[in-house]
Amino acid sequence: MPIVVIRRLDAILESTKEKVLTAKKKLDKQGFTNQEAFLCEAVGQAFYNDSLFLLRDLISRPTVAKLKADFIAYIDGFSANVQEILQKF
Repeated sequence: MPIVVIRRLDAILESTKEKVLTAKKKLDKQGFTNQEAFLCEAVGQAFYNDSLFLLRDLISRPTVAKLKADFIAYIDGFSANVQEILQKF
């Protein structure tokens, strides 16, 4: 079940990946530490994922160790509200 939820969230955010990465880079450069509201606004959703990956990007990892590391980075990129949902699974 969790992977279905993750995939649905990923599909919603797929078209906004560049927007969130651009906004994140700008906010980091300006020294903003509390970025959640800005990133949600950038993607027009109540959640975001600021990792460098989309779920489909993780398919072609050369090793299991690389896949695991990148998947963890992907999950960690979700906003706090999504991470809370995922933790309850």
